[in-house]
Amino acid sequence: MPWSASSLATLTVTAYYPYTVTPIWESTVTSFPSGMEQRVALQSQVRYQFDFDSEYMTSSEKTSLINFFIARQGQMIPFKWYDIDSVLHYVRFNQKTIPFETHGFGRWLASISLIEVHSSEIIT
Repeated sequence: MPWSASSLATLTVTAYYPYTVTPIWESTVTSFPSGMEQRVALQSQVRYQFDFDSEYMTSSEKTSLINFFIARQGQMIPFKWYDIDSVLHYVRFNQKTIPFETHGFGRWLASISLIEVHSSEIIT
């Protein structure tokens, strides 16, 4: 189902270093008894995965992130996200849960994994 870019919400969580960007290219490899292999690309363009911890959040910001995750139905609905270099990406959560770690009273870190959606899913 294509989504209108103008209707997508924006995740405002700021990534904290270290920040991992992983290019992903899905393919399948079939091996034959003769030793030959057949390879098939399962996608038409590279997608990127972004893994990072948030900057420290207040309890209120943590609640906002939880509500954002719930409103997106976890991995279901895409959204906009700007990386550290202010580049816009159309992404989904790449996780079923968001782990939160406390660092003192009212200070939280979230471990977040996002994956780009295919360009055909977004109408700009």
